[in-house]
Amino acid sequence: MEWSEDGGAGEPGPLADGPLASDRDALLRRMAESLDRLTRRLGREWGPLTHSQWAMLRRLLDGPVLVGALAERLDISTAGATRMLDKLELAGYVERTRATDDLRQVAASLTPSGRQAVQEAFTAHVARLATLAEALPSTELAAWLVVLERMAPPKQCRQRRHEAAPPLALKG
Repeated sequence: MEWSEDGGAGEPGPLADGPLASDRDALLRRMAESLDRLTRRLGREWGPLTHSQWAMLRRLLDGPVLVGALAERLDISTAGATRMLDKLELAGYVERTRATDDLRQVAASLTPSGRQAVQEAFTAHVARLATLAEALPSTELAAWLVVLERMAPPKQCRQRRHEAAPPLALKG
């Protein structure tokens, strides 16, 4: 992906003439470090869930997902997804169901308490983000959103979520 150093309207952006303009690697390192710090600060609000568990539960909000597809979406191994699902199932957040047409296929879905845990964690997450962003002017928040959406376009995220798992015939 090519990034221009202009502000998006053909005008120089804030870093075009700054000390970081000539050192893209240093800029990217600082961005990664800042994103790590932000993720840690936001991650304090997951309640009893780890960030990885919350990410897995979030992907189950739309309905059952095959374990292999879930692992692929989270960029983890199927074995890793299975271990995480074991813990989430013990906690009462997910249940697994075998497909009727292929018993090797297992889908995970949220239980009511799993859905509640995701909703509570998300509410706390948004509140924490609002607190951290309180001191930022709306123009900076809008600029941040533009950058984030260029790096991870919402349309692609929605499209991937719906393509990853075909409909299942589940045992009930």
